[in-house]
Amino acid sequence: MRFVLRSSRTRNTSGRLADSQLDILSGDASVYRAFAADYFDVQVPLDAISHVLAGQPLSKELVARISSERSFDDLASDLAEIGYGT
Repeated sequence: MRFVLRSSRTRNTSGRLADSQLDILSGDASVYRAFAADYFDVQVPLDAISHVLAGQPLSKELVARISSERSFDDLASDLAEIGYGT
């Protein structure tokens, strides 16, 4: 019997290999985008990820660009819990 190990590494927009389970904490929007595409099977706009990683205020329009499944109002309690935007 033969086992094959698969790497959890993906390429970010600079072509650098990234460990998708740890490098997502690096603050690099392209690394998170590659992770989200692989893990959640979604394409999140890079500028939207950069906006969130910079801690900039969220708007209903931005949340709609990131997710069609949750609204800005849906996130209100989660955002308050983590102190986002305060």
